[in-house]
Amino acid sequence: ITGYRQTVIENGVELGNASFMEIEGDVQLGDEGVQTALRANLNSTVFITNLSEELIPSIVGDILIEKDSNVELETEDIPSDPITVDGDILCDSDSRLWSNDLSGVSGVIDANCSLP
Repeated sequence: ITGYRQTVIENGVELGNASFMEIEGDVQLGDEGVQTALRANLNSTVFITNLSEELIPSIVGDILIEKDSNVELETEDIPSDPITVDGDILCDSDSRLWSNDLSGVSGVIDANCSLP
């Protein structure tokens, strides 16, 4: 999913087992009142990347990373513009969260999250 103008996926996204998804640019997952904006089920991989200062993805709601899944929040060359997460990040065992800047996370990052 690539957003060159703001693309809003109001109900969020749930990936099935062993799925892959890449989100780039001005894409918003979830909206006000959504509990879980992104759910990566068993053995899934999600890459979320900003493209420029103008095109930064955002998450409104929680991120749930299930067992053996990976979620990467990548700010590329613009570390001053982190991807925003207006919610908590919850991890099952053996799941991984990768990011070069988690300062945009307003909620709690679960202690079970394996960070680089």
